[in-house]
Amino acid sequence: MNAGLIPTRVFFNSLLLASLITLISGCVTVQTGKALTPSGPYDDGPMVIRKVFPDTPAVSNIDVGDKIIALGNTPIQSIGQYFNLLSNNAYDTFTLEKANGLRKTLAINHLLKPSSYDQYASPLNDGESFVLRQTTADGEPCLAGMFSGGDIFGTISGVFHDKASNVIEIRVTGTVATKCSECYLKNVALMDWKAQSWIQPISTEDAAWLIYPAQNQPGQMVNVPPPIPVSATAFSTTTGTFDAHRAGNYIYGTYRGQTTTTVVPQYNYALTNAALMQNLAVAIQQDNIRHQNKLRQDYVSKRSGNLRFGKLNPGEQILGYLYFSPPKHLTGPYVVFVDGGNRDSVGAVRLDLTGP
Repeated sequence: MNAGLIPTRVFFNSLLLASLITLISGCVTVQTGKALTPSGPYDDGPMVIRKVFPDTPAVSNIDVGDKIIALGNTPIQSIGQYFNLLSNNAYDTFTLEKANGLRKTLAINHLLKPSSYDQYASPLNDGESFVLRQTTADGEPCLAGMFSGGDIFGTISGVFHDKASNVIEIRVTGTVATKCSECYLKNVALMDWKAQSWIQPISTEDAAWLIYPAQNQPGQMVNVPPPIPVSATAFSTTTGTFDAHRAGNYIYGTYRGQTTTTVVPQYNYALTNAALMQNLAVAIQQDNIRHQNKLRQDYVSKRSGNLRFGKLNPGEQILGYLYFSPPKHLTGPYVVFVDGGNRDSVGAVRLDLTGP
């Protein structure tokens, strides 16, 4: 082995390692959002009582864990069906199924106040909301909690992005009551419930830059030099003909031929390889920057909506996204408050950060 080739290989391997480190450190950011989970039963789940309000007619007849299986003669399959039937029809009785399987039919005034539909027993416990299955703006499945804030009824879901500065993305959908004359959305706020601390809102653009941060700028392309000759190896080949004659035990004759010598040079590719790797790293980093910019632009464009604060139109449907940046030590649970602008018009949904 030519001794002059050893430092070339060592140099090339060191350069390759440095280039790989450069490429890895400049990789496009992968979005690592984790869904925030609302607390409460699914709206398509059974109508199981989770709370009985004290000092109401329900206390003596309804227990936590009882399941409402019928309103009048109409079977109840889900929580959503139960509330739809209550809002559209009048029932005089309801049927409970106890934990031991026994059934009991009672007058409706043991379950709610007929004149106002105020509930004496609820499928929701403190801090819970009905949970619906939805999809995020990126098409991923998620769970959303239902809220009622004044004249606005809708859902709230959330995504937690664990970045250098954490980002919480809140998705709000809502329908404004058709009968309201003065419909308002005053505010949407986020609180860390354990710390009782309000979390600072940020803009969509700031959130996009935190989720997809800027990439390191690439170096400069360089000219690729030719390899440098360091030594040579010679190979000789002889070809020809031999005219022979035999006389007894002897062979004699003449030979005619030629010898060809080929010289193969040996090169040092250190500078050539260094330039090629530099240009490759620059090209990859430029592509990373373009891809990261596109991800950021797509993130913002997918989250356009008509959510706004102030006066809303009767029957209007709203959709929008809000962003908050919680400090690292505030880890939830989080509560989203929707202020409908009037007295006793604040709805809330609790969102828990689950998983690693």
